[in-house]
Amino acid sequence: MTVKYSFITFSFGEGRLKHAKVLLASLKQFSRNDVEFLIVEKGSRFLENTPYRYIPVSSDESYNRALCLDAGARAARGEFLILHDIDIPLPSGFFDNLDRMADRYRYFSTYNEIHHLTEEDTDRVFSHPEKFRYGYYGFTGERMRRFGGDVRGGSSCIHREIYFACGGMNPAFTVWGGEDEEFHVRANLLSPCGTPETALVHLYHLPADRDPPVLHADPRYIKNVELLAKTHGDPRGVIKELKNRR
Repeated sequence: MTVKYSFITFSFGEGRLKHAKVLLASLKQFSRNDVEFLIVEKGSRFLENTPYRYIPVSSDESYNRALCLDAGARAARGEFLILHDIDIPLPSGFFDNLDRMADRYRYFSTYNEIHHLTEEDTDRVFSHPEKFRYGYYGFTGERMRRFGGDVRGGSSCIHREIYFACGGMNPAFTVWGGEDEEFHVRANLLSPCGTPETALVHLYHLPADRDPPVLHADPRYIKNVELLAKTHGDPRGVIKELKNRR
């Protein structure tokens, strides 16, 4: 059977292993033959023995999200690529929602709202990852974000032709920040992004930008800001550059 969706997620070392166990447990509820799951792991082999396609990558950077997602996209066989963070477990209707959106869009978010769990509720989920279901706990949301307001990443779905036509995720982005928005600018230019009326749950972790002065002084972060500004200023030029590098 033709693969309709390639679900791509990633992990770095031990920092998100508990989150990974919850996400992987949530994948077990799906038995569709037209979906493949790809696990990209950088710098370790903790998730090598999952029942899903495993893609190890190497990088000198401690955080290179764009590199991992792009490695998954290059290996994927699906018509649509789902670029998904490992700290967001899936609800039972996830792929039904994608089917509805894929009939209308070639690039779309998989959610309208992301509800961030408190540390306490996330610890409850960690204690029984196999039992996690949306609505199973009486969650207390730490905060909520809406797609297109203060977030454009976390989980998105894009037709493979659009992904490669816009240049894909840019692996020049290292450390935290900017890679999602920069990719969105290019992808949205070629195929306007759709947004469903659905919500996802985000498991708690310490924020990557918890020490803004240190992060903002990091030369790698400054480079991210410059890359983002360049794409906002000349998205078609950046698309051409990225495609020429492939």
